[in-house]
Amino acid sequence: MCVRTAALSFVSGRSSILSFMRDNEMRTFGWSALVLLFLFLPGIHSGSISGSALAEEKREDAGTSSQPVELWPGESGGTSARDSSVPALVPPTTDDKGDAGRHKTRELYLAFFGGPSSAGNTTATYTSTGFLFSGPTTTTVNIRFSSASVMGLRWGMWGAGKYPYLGFAMEFSTVQADGMSGGPGGVPASVDYIAFSLMPMVRLRFFRTESLPSGHVNIYAGIALSFVPSGSVTTNAFDADLMGSGTGGLLGLSLRFSLLDLFAEIRSMNMNLEVDQLFSSGDLTMSTKETVFGAAVRF
Repeated sequence: MCVRTAALSFVSGRSSILSFMRDNEMRTFGWSALVLLFLFLPGIHSGSISGSALAEEKREDAGTSSQPVELWPGESGGTSARDSSVPALVPPTTDDKGDAGRHKTRELYLAFFGGPSSAGNTTATYTSTGFLFSGPTTTTVNIRFSSASVMGLRWGMWGAGKYPYLGFAMEFSTVQADGMSGGPGGVPASVDYIAFSLMPMVRLRFFRTESLPSGHVNIYAGIALSFVPSGSVTTNAFDADLMGSGTGGLLGLSLRFSLLDLFAEIRSMNMNLEVDQLFSSGDLTMSTKETVFGAAVRF
């Protein structure tokens, strides 16, 4: 009986020891599994974190809030931060290509022109203030013009983009008109002046091709606002310096080639000129009809 009791106690103790060892092994295995899970899954957080919150957290870790941050694959709500070793592609501040394209489509030109003109007869008045005891005297002279001419230089531009039919030009021209003054036995008379003109213009384009997108033929029209800084009038009764201003209009046809335009215009001008002298005054009106021909170089 004692032997059986000892054997049973030995067997029971051994079972307890084995059970304790198995429990320790399971506990050790469980802790090992938790450690491995912690090592291989560092992104696990308690609770759920939205993509925007994660992006904000990474932005703070990067030390800047001015640039977008990109999330890891599988995340949403942001864009990733670029590697500092890779230069960022910053778009240029100005669109040079767009500027070049706009400048290319804009048409600039420089033109030289000249041609005959007809001037209508006019009446010139000249008043002298007089000196001391002599009062002012006024002289009136009729001038009959027989010939006239005009020539000049023009710089102009046609619009680009949505307004290729609008243009603007500045013109420097000279007008010379010759005739007779006085009665039947009159003496030669002349009027000449220099004019500076500003011209808003419009055009229609015809026969447009790929090589000439603005057309092989242009019909254009414009208004001339003219200023006369210097001029002179010579008659049988007096000579005087002139200055003044005027308005007019023009209608033209242009044949366009690679870089050259050949054009013809008809122009109508009405100039109001005044005597420009210290102790004298006077005025005359010049109405001219001009036909001019010219060539323009585009650039």
